[in-house]
Amino acid sequence: MADCQIKTGKITILLLFSVFSIFFSSCEKDKTTSVPNQNESPAGALIQTSVCKNELAKAPADTISSDYDCILYQYDGISTLTLQHINTGFNCCPDTIMADIDIEGNQIHIVEKEGMGLCNCLCLFDLTYKITDVQSETYHITLSQMYLADQDSSFNVTIDLKQSASGRYCLYRQNYPWGL
Repeated sequence: MADCQIKTGKITILLLFSVFSIFFSSCEKDKTTSVPNQNESPAGALIQTSVCKNELAKAPADTISSDYDCILYQYDGISTLTLQHINTGFNCCPDTIMADIDIEGNQIHIVEKEGMGLCNCLCLFDLTYKITDVQSETYHITLSQMYLADQDSSFNVTIDLKQSASGRYCLYRQNYPWGL
């Protein structure tokens, strides 16, 4: 009888050990390379800001005239959308330039802002944004700027990445700091 209890105890221990081994091995991370998840939510960031564009810093001949405010876009065909905001107005010497980027579904809303302005003048800057985890779809982009005159329109554009991976939208501006 004692011999039977010892064998039963050994079997129980072996069974418990097997169950724990299976449980812990299933918790091990998959070591295969993962493909980017198509269900990731897009995220955006301001990745580059130019210096103040003034007459001392002459631009190459192929750049956009200072009386135009433009959004250029480039999609890599996989998941990254790069937006350039050319000739946006800020204080000549801002403490910092930043942006709030809100992406919900196919709506991309960018609000540009600055920290404390340290000079008594305005200047044009170029900003670059990177939006990741973007699918090849139609997107509506709104962009809010700080120094538009009352009669100036804000950007409200639609891009269809299935139709074109790159493009440009420009608005003519007559008020300071544009067109100088």
